Amino acid sequence: MGKIKNFIKNEPVLAIASILAIITCFFVPPSLNYLSYINWITLIILLIMMIIVETLKLMGLFDYIINKLLNLVKTIRGLILVLVFTSFFRFYGYY
Repeated sequence: MGKIKNFIKNEPVLAIASILAIITCFFVPPSLNYLSYINWITLIILLIMMIIVETLKLMGLFDYIINKLLNLVKTIRGLILVLVFTSFFRFYGYY
């Protein structure tokens, strides 16, 4: 029971989504027709894009680009713009 409480405390969104998914199975029973609803091409493209972004992050390319941009900045306004617009790439993998 302690493991379940820890799981719910650590992963509340996943726990709630799982419980709601189980509840919906009572209203609409699962079937093989659900597989035809999924747009597999979009999922594959998203997977490939995530793999590419993660690979570039592990190679340090985003950090390199951000450092180069910060070295080019001469004003405080430019510094703020660079930091705001590059925060997605810099902190994307530090979850």
